[in-house]
Amino acid sequence: MFFLFDKFSRLSLPDEEEEAMRSKRSLISETLALLYESEGDLQALSSGHVRNSRHYRQTFDKMYRNLDSLKQLVTDTLQKQRMDSIIVLLTEKESNSLAWLRLRRNADVGNLYEQNIQREITRRDSVVKSVQIRKKIVVKQDTLTVRNPRKSFFKRLADAFSTRKEDENTVYSQSQQLITDTVVQPYNAADTIANIFSDIQYAVFDQQKELQNRVTRRSEALRYNNQILLVKINNLVRAFEQEELDRSLAR
Repeated sequence: MFFLFDKFSRLSLPDEEEEAMRSKRSLISETLALLYESEGDLQALSSGHVRNSRHYRQTFDKMYRNLDSLKQLVTDTLQKQRMDSIIVLLTEKESNSLAWLRLRRNADVGNLYEQNIQREITRRDSVVKSVQIRKKIVVKQDTLTVRNPRKSFFKRLADAFSTRKEDENTVYSQSQQLITDTVVQPYNAADTIANIFSDIQYAVFDQQKELQNRVTRRSEALRYNNQILLVKINNLVRAFEQEELDRSLAR
């Protein structure tokens, strides 16, 4: 009885190993296919096909699940380390891809014009209502004639034999007054609109140039990351295939 059990165990062991190897190969092949599929979704998203965004996210979720399942089947320490590095690279690829898409959307001319128009509307909403405060000093001068009091008879008699004096005195006064005035600034609506759009045009040109440079740099970084990721996954595939071959020869 023990002999039969031992024979059965030896026969079933290769079948279990074979099944595990098939599962590994299936997971790796599917992950590779999903990786290339995600590249197609990324290109579609960069062309403005927003409906691909959900499928793009689902593709990454499937790749993460496959890698987690594959990691459970791996027993070799070196293979586990390779799996960890692939997961890190895949996470970095996803993060870079999303940042790249955001940059491309922000670099779109239509979005730039809309953002700058809204900014100008907010900033210049009070152009018509703008006022100018004017201050000036007004100087006033007044002349006042004051008659002298009537003199007595004897003073008038004495004055008759002396130099004649005026019966009136003239008093001059001067005052200053600060006047503050509020005046609505005149403007030409056509000139104002032309200036606004001219400012927007220059702003959009500068912003688009800077964003395009950032998109180019991010695209190069993303391409480099993808190349490393593909090389590592291909190395992992070859390692598993070699492992399968070695196990087959060892039977």
